[in-house]
Amino acid sequence: MTFLESLKTCLVDKYATFSGRASRSEFWWFVLFFIIVGFVLDMLFPIDLPVNSDGVIDKELLSAEDLNVALRNSVAQLIGNLFLFIPYLSVGIRRLHDVGRSAWWQLISLTGIGVILLIYWSCKKGTPGPNRFGEDPLRRDDNAPITAQIPE
Repeated sequence: MTFLESLKTCLVDKYATFSGRASRSEFWWFVLFFIIVGFVLDMLFPIDLPVNSDGVIDKELLSAEDLNVALRNSVAQLIGNLFLFIPYLSVGIRRLHDVGRSAWWQLISLTGIGVILLIYWSCKKGTPGPNRFGEDPLRRDDNAPITAQIPE
């Protein structure tokens, strides 16, 4: 699956589809898109507030305009992230389904260390053939002609 196919699948075809399975390429292309959009939102809508040397907001330099800009930019970032949260969650659940795991395993990320396990499962090859969550997203047609000959 290509980058654009992944975006079409996650944002149009399966925006809030939590059933079925997702291939590794579908998942990781969408994760890349999610990260890029996050960086773009941070660049377009920075939340810059004056801080002192201790990293605390300096109330003496803080103006009403700074607060208005920070609030507007925070809302813009929130809207962008909320729009992408549902497809991100759904493709993550479908990816877990591909490796034979229940969607409830997503909650392990709340422990912090559980993120490592989720990354491992996201990188792992899915179960071949159908499983309890659906058909293999990489199913191949066994009747397709062979295009390459194996040398003898």
